[in-house]
Amino acid sequence: MYGGQDVEINNRIGRILLDILPSDAERITAKAIVGQDWAEVAFEYADDAGNVGSFDFDNTPSRAAGDISEALIELRKLMAQPDAEPWNRAAFTAHRDGQFRVEFSYEELDDEDL
Repeated sequence: MYGGQDVEINNRIGRILLDILPSDAERITAKAIVGQDWAEVAFEYADDAGNVGSFDFDNTPSRAAGDISEALIELRKLMAQPDAEPWNRAAFTAHRDGQFRVEFSYEELDDEDL
């Protein structure tokens, strides 16, 4: 539908996530709020037992967040349909074994999100 560009962008995001996956974690999720030309990305990871963790401020992989933000903005523009509001939230989860899950949602942004 998108000439394979969507798959390439999703794969790029998946590679970035696997590159920053902590050694003791099984999966990592990038949770994002995405606007027309901006995105905010936060990371959450979990081990096999379901213990969840996140990067503290000093250890947040900012380059990965920036690269994923750019990819999400590109993907959102690619997927936008005429006369329809595009998705504005996304969650990308990459598993150590290579599985990948993508979720998009359409939620009203409030002043805290902007």
